Amino acid sequence: MILSHVCDIMDVPADSWDALTPQAGFYLSHQWLAAQQHDPTAQVRYALVHDDGRLIAAAPLYVVGTEPNDLYRVQELLPDRAPARALLAGARRGYLNAPLLHPGLTPGRRRAALNELVEAAGSLAAAEQAQPWWLYVTDAAAAELADAYGPCG
Repeated sequence: MILSHVCDIMDVPADSWDALTPQAGFYLSHQWLAAQQHDPTAQVRYALVHDDGRLIAAAPLYVVGTEPNDLYRVQELLPDRAPARALLAGARRGYLNAPLLHPGLTPGRRRAALNELVEAAGSLAAAEQAQPWWLYVTDAAAAELADAYGPCG
């Protein structure tokens, strides 16, 4: 598996990206993310995991400067736990989120690809002195992320 990053979702073929989103919905679609990526309140990078030349996992990662939406201000949602800077992983709008993982992955490859996305979010957050957050994840995604982060994540 190869992890890479791009700063513009237009560098990722829409059909490859959208092959990852059948369960995730519109707010993680290539079209929606392309329309949102120039929002001046955050800088986005897209973590991409390829295997055998095929995109198998992805996540937009937003380093937030100013958050205009109260329901995405981690500092207000969790005032006792949130640091001053946040990195929002996955969808930043729409209140529905999940790491994007190809539906055809075996459980072992799915876990390995998810670990790559978790590592990408953690590395970027550390470089930006921010805390990574996956807000509004589905129940299934929450369970997978909890397992990937472990008891101290």
